[in-house]
Amino acid sequence: MIRTTASTAVNLGIRIATFPLPETQKAVIYAANSGPGRLRAEPGAKISQQEQDIADLLVREGRDVVARAEPGRVHKERRSDFFVDGTRTELKTVSNLTGGDMSAGLAGRIQSGVGQGAHIIIDARRQHGMTEAIANRAIRRAYGAFADRGDTRVQNIRVIGPDFDLRVPFNP
Repeated sequence: MIRTTASTAVNLGIRIATFPLPETQKAVIYAANSGPGRLRAEPGAKISQQEQDIADLLVREGRDVVARAEPGRVHKERRSDFFVDGTRTELKTVSNLTGGDMSAGLAGRIQSGVGQGAHIIIDARRQHGMTEAIANRAIRRAYGAFADRGDTRVQNIRVIGPDFDLRVPFNP
């Protein structure tokens, strides 16, 4: 994660600004000069390297990304990792799915994001053996499980694999 002071940022050519955001008072722009989008963070947000990698990808795609602060221990709400273009978006990283049915394991990770965001992004680039077909089957399984429960909270699932980028919107 990149954290910097205003004086360090000026020396590095990084723009820093504060402004109002939903559910917060102020946010800080981190280094996001690689594309037309921008990356901001709520005060207290901690961005892991995996989250930073995906946030950078989204910024290069022209997205407005806001990293969210974790809720305090008192508030045990399920929160998304990001707002992407104003939509709550949950990131899940997979790299150690094991067993004979990788799509079932991936579907389980997708389902664990229910209630955290309307959009779920799975970073599966480091998952050995992940293919687009496995990812597609996992997304269909997850959407099937959501439909069986009448749960329409997840509206879009994206799986980024080693050689594919699969996006499947909810289609009841």
